[in-house]
Amino acid sequence: MHEIPKRRIDRLVPEAIKIIKEGKVKILDNGKVPSAFHGYVSSFGADIINASPLAAAIYFEDSSGSEEDRSQVSKALLLLLRDDLGEEAVPLTLKKLSEWFMEMKPDGTKKRLPDVTAAAIALKLALRTFPKSKKETRNHETE
Repeated sequence: MHEIPKRRIDRLVPEAIKIIKEGKVKILDNGKVPSAFHGYVSSFGADIINASPLAAAIYFEDSSGSEEDRSQVSKALLLLLRDDLGEEAVPLTLKKLSEWFMEMKPDGTKKRLPDVTAAAIALKLALRTFPKSKKETRNHETE
């Protein structure tokens, strides 16, 4: 596993906060983060290691059966990677993280694993700067 420079994380966290605050992804619910999103980001990190980055991206782009729209995690990561690596590396024409991985050569996803991991860590930390929602999901209020 590659070590991710702390300065890189420190640079990406404010970008992740900005992406969330500006509503580029639909994560906030009345200014709060539904708790499901914290789990989604943690699961994504584990999935890119245990399965593959492409498999994790495809899984997270399908929100059927999930409490919240977990595709927003994948979208946030794509936007963060574009901010981090530039539009040449992550073209504006790409709308899904899985598309980015599919355009790579077979060993490309392995080389980009540190980039994706850094973005996932930054997103996880950024989510912690917002208050958690008191309800379980947007669709099902707790009693």
